[in-house]
Amino acid sequence: MDAVFDIVYRFLVFISEITQLSYHEINSIVYYIIVLFIYLFLLDKIFHFHYLKIACSIVVILFLIFIPDFAKFPTKAFISSQHFLQGFGFVGLDYVGASVVICVVLPFVVFVIIFWIAYKEKIKRYFKR
Repeated sequence: MDAVFDIVYRFLVFISEITQLSYHEINSIVYYIIVLFIYLFLLDKIFHFHYLKIACSIVVILFLIFIPDFAKFPTKAFISSQHFLQGFGFVGLDYVGASVVICVVLPFVVFVIIFWIAYKEKIKRYFKR
């Protein structure tokens, strides 16, 4: 678990250095905007409409417009996320373990399932070759 946590952490730090955004800002953008948008994009694909990704885009744009200081929000969100992840001690997961399970494994499993449902016909055709 430590190795996965370290890889994800280093990747987010690398992105923060490239973009000149803080680690907390990158973490919030990735987990609260990009991952959410990908899920909604795939759900729109499954249900053959565009409402979810359009609604998500509008909410994100309004959020960015009306948040007076974007730099403060990700820090508060990150601290709240830390407290949430630290709460998994009762099932034997420390912060690192909970981070890997909740923020890496679970989103990946959900992505694979939704991706499979959205593109199963194309995937089946591809592997029939």
